[in-house]
Amino acid sequence: MVNRKEVIEFLSSEKEYYSNQVEKLAEKIAKWETKIADAQRSIVKYKNYQDNLKGSIDLIKGEMPLDSNFNPSQQINAQRRQVIQEAKELIDRTTEKERFRELLHSTFGTSSGLRVYFDIYNDTMGVGVMGSNFFTVERKTIQCHPDDVFNTHIGKAILLGRLFNFDVSKFEDAPQPTEVVEGMEIQVYYECLDDIEHHGRVLDVYENGQYVELNDSGHTVQGIDITRQNFKIIDDTNAVY
Repeated sequence: MVNRKEVIEFLSSEKEYYSNQVEKLAEKIAKWETKIADAQRSIVKYKNYQDNLKGSIDLIKGEMPLDSNFNPSQQINAQRRQVIQEAKELIDRTTEKERFRELLHSTFGTSSGLRVYFDIYNDTMGVGVMGSNFFTVERKTIQCHPDDVFNTHIGKAILLGRLFNFDVSKFEDAPQPTEVVEGMEIQVYYECLDDIEHHGRVLDVYENGQYVELNDSGHTVQGIDITRQNFKIIDDTNAVY
C-alpha cells in the first residue's frame, strides 16, 4: 500500500529541487543578458570611435597629401608625448628652489617653513602645502576621468597650476593616446565581453602593433592580439613614446 505521507514529502522535495534549479537558471540568464547588453554597448562605442576616426582621416586627407605611411594613432600619440614633455618642464620650472620660494611667498604670504607634497591614490591625485607644524595650509585634488588615461606628470602640472593659479588648460585637455606602446598600463578584455582578461604593464609591442606582451601580476603573457580584443589604456606615466 502506498504511503500517502511519503508520496507528498517526495513530491514536495522534488518541487523544491526543481524550483531551485529554475532560480539558478534564471540567475545565469540574467547574467548573460547583462553581458550581452554590455557587449552591445561596446559595439556602439567602438563603432562611434571608428566613425570619428574615419572622419579625422578624411579631414586630414583633404588638408594634406596622402602618405601611405601616415598613422593617425601615431600622430595623436606624438601630440600626447609633447604635452607630457611640457608638463614635466612646467613641474621643473615651478619647483626650482628660488622660483618655488617666490610662488609660496606670493600665494601664501610667506615661504618660511612651508613645503609642498603630492599624493596619489588610484586615479586621484592631490597636492598640499604643509606648515612647519605639520598642518596643511592648502590642498587641491583632482580625479582622472574614467575615459581619460592617467599620467602622473600631467596630473602634477594641473595640480601646481590650480595651486598657484596658472593656466593649465592644455594639460586638462590633453589628447588621449590611442596606440599602445611599451611601458603603458593597459586592460585587455575577452572577445565580445567587457570582462577583463589581462591587466598589466606593456613589455613589448610587435608585428606592427598587432600583438603585445604584458606583465600581468608578475606573469609574462605573450601574443595578446589587441586587433581582435578590446583594450583600454589605463596609465601612460612610464610609456616609451
